[in-house]
Amino acid sequence: MIEATLEKDLSPYIKPVSLRLLSLSAGLLALTASLMAASVWFVKKESLRSFSARSAKLTHWVQTNSQEIIDQHLQGLATIAQPFAAGAADAPAHFQPSAADILKKCPAFTAINHINQDFIIDDVHPLAANRNALRLDIKSRFDVLPVAHRAITHRKTSVTDFIDLVQGGKGVILYEPIVREERWAGFIEGVFRLNDFNALFLEKFAGPDYNFTIIDETNGREIYTSLPSAAVERSTPFDTYFTMRLGDRTWWVILHPKSPPLILLPLVFVLLLEICLGAFGLYWLWKSEHA
Repeated sequence: MIEATLEKDLSPYIKPVSLRLLSLSAGLLALTASLMAASVWFVKKESLRSFSARSAKLTHWVQTNSQEIIDQHLQGLATIAQPFAAGAADAPAHFQPSAADILKKCPAFTAINHINQDFIIDDVHPLAANRNALRLDIKSRFDVLPVAHRAITHRKTSVTDFIDLVQGGKGVILYEPIVREERWAGFIEGVFRLNDFNALFLEKFAGPDYNFTIIDETNGREIYTSLPSAAVERSTPFDTYFTMRLGDRTWWVILHPKSPPLILLPLVFVLLLEICLGAFGLYWLWKSEHA
């Protein structure tokens, strides 16, 4: 009896839901869900595409500038070797000022030395940081002698593995052969510190948002990385890479973005907007039906 009384009292306020309204509401919900799914796909695709485009542009820029700097260092050694190759009588006297000038232009070089036909370093620059190398017989170093022979055989700049340097620290040594009248007549040796090159050039080119790793293609050895030691992932799907030619050696440089592409924030914004539009659509349908 009480239920009958309540139904009678509330009947003016309770209106039956029409099949049309239910159909429209279901269609609106399905449309909203479809739009949300499409938005997830589109926002993710566009965010990754935009990130990849920016990364590709940066990678090309870093590669171009890095290779230009390396070529400048190689050309510096060739410039010093040229008077010796021409047989100029004053070539030894001009070695010190020429080496000093090249070191200013090519700061990744720690030292530039002259090696005679007996494989002995007979002139060095600068002397203060290079005193231990003076009069050194490179025939006594198994890690550089094969490289020097390679430069003689191929008549072009050859580069060592990543080794301990007499000048301290680690790096590579470049051997520019001096060829006089088709005969080998000595070397110009360039001591190249990789850490100096990275600090002066590569870190600036890559910018603060990227770490990088350098791998020697010849032996597959990782010779440098700016990744923190605690980094779990050595490679991610967002890494890019390029190659650098240093004499007869190729280095692979991998750029690691410190942060993944920003996808979550725009995705949440779009989904919230579509939920609000869907809710407003439902409200409008029910309001129109019961007006």
